[in-house]
Amino acid sequence: FKKGFGRDMKYLRIIKSNEIESLVCGNNDDDKEWTSQNLKEHIIPSHGYHNTSKTYLFFIEYLTSLPPSSRRDLLTFTTGSPRLPLGGFKNLKPKMNVVRKSEGDNNPDGYLPSVMTCQNFLKVPEYSSLEILREKFGKAAIEGQQSFTLS
Repeated sequence: FKKGFGRDMKYLRIIKSNEIESLVCGNNDDDKEWTSQNLKEHIIPSHGYHNTSKTYLFFIEYLTSLPPSSRRDLLTFTTGSPRLPLGGFKNLKPKMNVVRKSEGDNNPDGYLPSVMTCQNFLKVPEYSSLEILREKFGKAAIEGQQSFTLS
């Protein structure tokens, strides 16, 4: 690929455009990246959450249920990029961390998740149910696409 790109573009004719896109940009549509086991291996619970925390497990379940069309929105919200790097979640640098977001009024269901995209640091309130988490992430991922106000 490097030789063909550096020398003569005729070498690139043997590679299909979707293959070039995958080589250059990575891929987030590979279903094996979105399995519960893979996500638990590569998304780290910390700062108030651990691998058996209810909200962390809700988040993993939410991710496994996302259709490919929603994965791009979620990745853009959480990492700033609509795609995973080559190699998937394991090559995300820094690793994605899910941390507990504490709000003063003790009503976590009333708050949206927020992110620090440069650090792949996801701040998640301790939601009471998967349905609340799904609703809040859906809203944050859509509304957070064009601005950094939710960071």
